[in-house]
Amino acid sequence: MPLNESPGELVQLPNPPPTLPLWGKVLWYVAETVAIGVSWKLFDYGQAINGVKAETGAAEATEWRRFVAHWDDTTSVEAADDQYHSIDVVNYTGGQVDSTWNQADHDYVTAAFLNFVVAIAGSTCSRYACKDVKAYRMAYNDYSFVKPFAESGPPVHAASTNTLGAGGSTIAPQICSTISERTPVRANWGRTYLPTLGSSMVDSGGRLTTACVDALANAYSTLANSLHAQDFFLVVPATSSNRSPVRALQNVTEVAVDNVADVHRSRRHKNQTHRLIIPTPAPLEGVQTLPTA
Repeated sequence: MPLNESPGELVQLPNPPPTLPLWGKVLWYVAETVAIGVSWKLFDYGQAINGVKAETGAAEATEWRRFVAHWDDTTSVEAADDQYHSIDVVNYTGGQVDSTWNQADHDYVTAAFLNFVVAIAGSTCSRYACKDVKAYRMAYNDYSFVKPFAESGPPVHAASTNTLGAGGSTIAPQICSTISERTPVRANWGRTYLPTLGSSMVDSGGRLTTACVDALANAYSTLANSLHAQDFFLVVPATSSNRSPVRALQNVTEVAVDNVADVHRSRRHKNQTHRLIIPTPAPLEGVQTLPTA
């Protein structure tokens, strides 16, 4: 990967080997940039990928897949109260990113993701049920586009399920846990907001229980290992670095979960079902008030 180590000096990272170790630090990137600066030193391997170009006749863009799990709030008729979380996955064949996902590829990754869904259901609020997992095409635009990602279009694969949360109820929808997807460059770490926690996952001090934390971290680790067994890799798409636009996929090298609950503000209930407004005492006689508009 041609990146500036110092003015006038270029550094080329070698291509990744055909068999990539799970812990390999890899950068798949759209060229034409000094994207990561000196942080190239953090990577073991690098490989150029194609972005969508404006001109006709250009090489096909390199694709990966985004798998999205949909959790239905069974107590609400509002679709806006449903929740989603996702993973990004690269298909790696013969030492190259493979954009030609077939049915077997989609089935395998979907099955691994559904196993992850089942594993986290024990920590999920019991009023939520995972209804489906869908896969979407993902690709970068070339740097000539303002938007970093190309339009995904409709899902290319879908699988139904009915996995119920089993972690207890009676907790606000915005309270959740997150999984930190650590990559070689910390500024580009990913974060997955899991579905609303079950009430039994929170201890008397307001922290997540140790059992909950360990279960979530182990579930993601199992997912990563299962994917790696068939040369699929979890990645975090980066769109900026050092205040410059970037089109690069960094593979996830570590997973971290802690016992501090997170808040996903956009998951708050959209409509109030009860509100009480009580007037406060009026000014005393003779006390001046501001004029009304």
